Amino acid sequence: MNEAATKIQSAYRGYRARSLLSSNKFPIHSSNSDVLQKRCYHLSESSNDKWKLFQRVQIDDWPPIPDPKNLPSELDVRLGTLPKGYTVTAANSGGRSKVKRYVPLPEHVDPNLGMCGHICNVYKKTKKILGLRKVEHLPSFARDMLTVTTLQDDSLPVVLVMGGLQPKEPVNLSYGKLIMRYSPLKDRWEYFGVLPEPRNYHAAVYYREHIYVTGGCDPDKRNCGEMVATNTTYCLNIHSSEWVQKSEMQCTRSHHGLVAFQGKLYAIGGRDNNGRLVASVEVYDIENDKWTLKRAMSHPRMGMACVAYQESIWCVGGIGLSDSSDPTSVSYPVLSSVISYDVGKDSWISRPPLRRPRAYASCVAVNNQLWLVGGANKDRTHNALISIASVDKYYPDEAQWMRRTLLNIPRHSAAVVAVESCVYVFGGVSSQGWSAVAKNEMVVLNDISLHGCSSLPLPLTGLAAVCVPPVSPSLRAESIAMLLHAQLTFH
Repeated sequence: MNEAATKIQSAYRGYRARSLLSSNKFPIHSSNSDVLQKRCYHLSESSNDKWKLFQRVQIDDWPPIPDPKNLPSELDVRLGTLPKGYTVTAANSGGRSKVKRYVPLPEHVDPNLGMCGHICNVYKKTKKILGLRKVEHLPSFARDMLTVTTLQDDSLPVVLVMGGLQPKEPVNLSYGKLIMRYSPLKDRWEYFGVLPEPRNYHAAVYYREHIYVTGGCDPDKRNCGEMVATNTTYCLNIHSSEWVQKSEMQCTRSHHGLVAFQGKLYAIGGRDNNGRLVASVEVYDIENDKWTLKRAMSHPRMGMACVAYQESIWCVGGIGLSDSSDPTSVSYPVLSSVISYDVGKDSWISRPPLRRPRAYASCVAVNNQLWLVGGANKDRTHNALISIASVDKYYPDEAQWMRRTLLNIPRHSAAVVAVESCVYVFGGVSSQGWSAVAKNEMVVLNDISLHGCSSLPLPLTGLAAVCVPPVSPSLRAESIAMLLHAQLTFH
């Protein structure tokens, strides 16, 4: 609003100056003294009085105070201006004007390792001034890929990878909309289509012939130079290949967990559109298309790994929030704690902690075994995130986590999906090379062996991936695992 008032005042001063010049009220050098005297009669006062015409103009009741009915949050808006980084929402009751201040994520817990930097909106303003329209286009590599029109394979499962971010090209919206299909047996990437909107650090699950995508950051919406979280829910029918927008979540989320469990979807934790970590939990009723709040976690967290295991939903590690009354000394510790949500009792239970703190990792449950892949920990010396290559397994009898192998490339924020007993690791960010990762890996859990697989067309992080079963399964799970293992070994 202050910027708008400044523009109005500047325009008024320019208009006033042009009016005075056009009516010859300013002195003009001329050899004719009579003409000069005639044109200067308006300046009979002091010579400094003319500059009063160029003083700032005070407009009454400007900027206008926001309507209390359209506004809900924590700081009263009584000055009529909103500082940079504040957002306005609607008050629930009382009719008080309130706003929330945006909290930027510190660089030492940024999953992009600070590579995105401050994303300004200059290019958007430039396009608007020049009258350029928004043109949707595909990356050049997508045109060279084999295009498929169906999601499912006839006899073997496939992996669908959606969205993502190239941290060194954060304003490229086409990367965030890309949908690629990976055929494990052919070890080949194929182009399928685009998301309804660009997303990164979103969550996706496959449930009953539908793929659900929730939340995530929209690269076209920013606050304080950062991409902000959304609360959208999209559903893809794997038969018709059509996207349908469902009811929005009650809380905006990115870096959150999404789990399909007992016929419903559970969205857990994350970071909202004001930059704050959230502890809330929502359940989505698929039949009624409705989100409902459940018992929240005891502390907010983001970047945790979520998975359904042992008749409950486990949340592993993540980024937490320190308990400090001083807002200037708030810290974001990397957590080693593990908690689980009992759906029947609507309660949270503590579980055995990790060997070391870990955030932005991925967790999969295969054959009733829990595996934790990758992640990042904070380096106290340099106060920065360091990617982890460890692949850990949880042993319920000993109630502890143990390392089983190491990835070839330490990485975090990767998309991890299990195809039978083979775990695929796609993309992510590695502090080792301070860049996003294009090389992918496969971990065969039967013999704990590592294999390389076809790389992504470009380095991406903040991906979401799901495994789509075949149309008519004709092979046993053991046979599929053996085929995949033999194919990569031979290759």
